[in-house]
Amino acid sequence: MKQIALGFFLLCSAAFFLSGCGKVIGVDIPKNQIDQQVKAKFPVTKPGIINLTLAHPVLTFNGAADRIEATTDVTLRLGFVPAKGSVDVDGKLEYHPEDGSIRMGAIRVLKLNVAGLPPGRHEEVIGMIGNMLTPMFKSISLYQFDSKNRLEELARAHLKGFKVNSDSLTVQIAY
Repeated sequence: MKQIALGFFLLCSAAFFLSGCGKVIGVDIPKNQIDQQVKAKFPVTKPGIINLTLAHPVLTFNGAADRIEATTDVTLRLGFVPAKGSVDVDGKLEYHPEDGSIRMGAIRVLKLNVAGLPPGRHEEVIGMIGNMLTPMFKSISLYQFDSKNRLEELARAHLKGFKVNSDSLTVQIAY
């Protein structure tokens, strides 16, 4: 009789526990909190044949499922020739569990305006800048989960996806 009661108790407990599985909850991270973390990482410089600096980032949350846009000022030096402009990119949000960060991936350059480039080399330089931008943006953490915040630690452990709202990023947690 005890074994039947114990078996019934275990079966009911398992059914209760499993009834929550497959559900998704969202944790909102306000845009201004993300903006603060991103602005603290700028300016970003990539030295090389073209010395490229990105500064003054502006993130746009346009309500796409899992993509955001970023606009930054661009300053570059090609030899002794300085040039300035701006770049608009968008990227798919990606979670990097090794450091608990959210970054942009699958980056697309939407618009690149740079004034002051040498005549006759404009298209070539624009192509080189475009190739440099992708790894630069991929290396910048948009948001770093706080390991001391229990809700963010839960999100970090069970992250399922993202939903971009106009004023926040919703991290979807599966349980």
